[in-house]
Amino acid sequence: MAWHWTDAQASATIEHDDYAIRPAPYAKGKMIIKGKPNGTGFKTRADRLAEAKGIGGKYVHRSGGYTVSVAAAKRFAKLYADGWDASSFSGEMEAPQ
Repeated sequence: MAWHWTDAQASATIEHDDYAIRPAPYAKGKMIIKGKPNGTGFKTRADRLAEAKGIGGKYVHRSGGYTVSVAAAKRFAKLYADGWDASSFSGEMEAPQ
């Protein structure tokens, strides 16, 4: 699936099968990336990628997701659509296989 981000999406909630991106309610100009739970108790690919070194999201319990800039949210959406992942241990990004 090709991903095309528009500036209008920076102020709207974006729903995907595995994650949601929405404006951060407590941080002006920031976005929240929230991975949807899969029932295993482990972080999902969306959660791992959101906090990876290339994205740099920080988990905020109050918002229930990872706070990132608009540019990082765009980068996350593109990398996720391209199949990228991240290591749970080192935070290094892993290319699609």
